[in-house]
Amino acid sequence: MPFVYLDIDQALANVGDPDGLADMLRMLQDLLVTDLPQIGQWMDQQDFPSANSALHALKGCLPIFCEPQGSAASFVALRPKLEVLRGEIESYLGSAAI
Repeated sequence: MPFVYLDIDQALANVGDPDGLADMLRMLQDLLVTDLPQIGQWMDQQDFPSANSALHALKGCLPIFCEPQGSAASFVALRPKLEVLRGEIESYLGSAAI
């Protein structure tokens, strides 16, 4: 069965053994089941520090399990926002006395 993001071969190479992979996949599944709704609530409430903390934890897991093309697609979607951020930082550094 082909997956869009999950790369079992890469994950197995990263984890090392099928039992460890199964355990880690269950852990990630639990994390996604509990954290995704919570992150959405925090974002709706504009509690960005809490959302950021949970997103940071998820970000650390994704390279273990996701194929690189999924990461590339995520980057393509995120790139315009990162470019705006880069410009904002450049403006701040150019005008602020820091």
